[in-house]
Amino acid sequence: MDTNQQIIRNYFAAFEGLDSNKLTDFIANDIVFTMPYSPEWFYKRLEGKEKVIEVLSNVINSAQSMRFKLDIRPLLNPNEFVVVFDGEVLFKNGTQYNNHYINLFTIIDGKISMMVEYFNPTIVEASFKPDSI
Repeated sequence: MDTNQQIIRNYFAAFEGLDSNKLTDFIANDIVFTMPYSPEWFYKRLEGKEKVIEVLSNVINSAQSMRFKLDIRPLLNPNEFVVVFDGEVLFKNGTQYNNHYINLFTIIDGKISMMVEYFNPTIVEASFKPDSI
C-alpha cells in the first residue's frame, strides 16, 4: 500500500477512533472540502484547515461510534483517489446514520488538500434536523 492510501486510511481511522485531534495530522492548511448534495441547512463548501477541522470535530464529538468499509481506488495521478465506502454512525442522541459515499481525495505533500464527498441526501434529511450535527 502506498503512502497516500495510508493517509486516507489513517484519516478514516481518526473518525473510527473518535479522535478529532488526530485529523489535524492529515488535513492541509489550504484544504477545500465540498459536499455538492448536502442539505440546504448544512455546508456545501468548506475552505481552510481550521473550518474543516471545526465541522468534522463537531460530527466526531457528537458520535458514539463510527465504522467505515473502505474501497480505495487510485487514479492515474498518484495523488488522486476515489474512495467508495459505507458509513455506519451511531450518535450519542441515539440516532443511527448509515449512508453510502463516493469521495474524491487529492493528497499533496502528505496532506489531504481536496475532498469532494457525494452521499444520499435523502438519508441525511431523514436522520438529522438543522443544527443537530
